[in-house]
Amino acid sequence: ATDAPPSAKLAELDAMTCHTIEVFQATNQDIEAFDSAESVRMLGTSTSKAVRVGQVGFRCVHCFPREGPTVASGGKMDLCVVYPASVGTISTALRHMRDHHFDSCEAMPKESKTAFADARREQEEQDAGSGRHCRKGGDNGPDEWRRIAFLGFCVDFCQRKDIINIQPQRSGLKYRLLMPASSSVAVG
Repeated sequence: ATDAPPSAKLAELDAMTCHTIEVFQATNQDIEAFDSAESVRMLGTSTSKAVRVGQVGFRCVHCFPREGPTVASGGKMDLCVVYPASVGTISTALRHMRDHHFDSCEAMPKESKTAFADARREQEEQDAGSGRHCRKGGDNGPDEWRRIAFLGFCVDFCQRKDIINIQPQRSGLKYRLLMPASSSVAVG
């Protein structure tokens, strides 16, 4: 066991992702703007099929303040808002957000986009230098260990913030105790 904080074990790309999102509770306006069909198409079983008021979601810190829920959740800005189906699918949903939204986010500062591109390139170079071919589905390669570390971080985050699965299973996330509707929490 180590005394290092869970975020110290994260890959740079995953840590950067955590600093680029916030946790929030869905309002009626968020629900009206959310394209659940598009989310299911992009994320499959990692996302909620229906979103309810108070449900926990994650959103890009750059485009939401600028665009608000109407544009930020729409198809124009794919995956800038995600509502994971369960605690166990948060890391997958956030990685999809990173891989499909951040490159096209019009509100993200150029320096941040450059930092993501540099970190992605460095990670790819490290993976190539490891002699292990990294593929989805797990092969005990570097990406599998990064995925496991990110999943562990997300589970720990939910435990610390008292975020739990909505029942029945894979119906989304909620705070164990209802938080004020206007609150949002930085992840990173």
